[in-house]
Order: sequence, then structure tokens, then C-alpha cells
Amino acid sequence: LVPREVRVQEVLNHIEQAGGILVRDVDLFDMYEGEELPGGKKNLAFRIVYQAEDKTLKSKEIEKIHQKIINILEKNTDWEVRK
Repeated sequence: LVPREVRVQEVLNHIEQAGGILVRDVDLFDMYEGEELPGGKKNLAFRIVYQAEDKTLKSKEIEKIHQKIINILEKNTDWEVRK
């Protein structure tokens, strides 16, 4: 959930930087702006593919990266990661 003026690319950049080389792909699959959301906000939904070149990632490793991404996104006080 971000202010309407935030560009999708800005959020993508934060996700890719936080995830590093283990984030193989990030896609925006939904954007919603409606009356149900707080004023001046839009909801962005992303699909993130995690992959290592040399091994199969364990769920614990993925969760650690995912949490790092959430923490980076939520450093911006105008942004909210909805879980």
C-alpha cells in the first residue's frame, strides 16, 4: 500500500536491491486504487521468484530474504506491506 504518486519501478528497485542475487524475477500482477483504500493510496501486488544458481533454497532461507525485503519496504513510513 503506497501513495498514488509512487512509481511501480521504485518499489521494484527496492525489492530487487533487498533480495540481491536470489531474487530471480519480480512481476507486478495487480494494482488497485479504490474507495476501500485510505485516501491517496494504491495497492500493488508482486510475485517474487527466488532462485539460487548453485542449490535449492530452503524455506528458511526464502523467509529470511522475504523478511529483509519487507523490512526495507516498510522503512518508508508512507508504505505498508499488507500480509
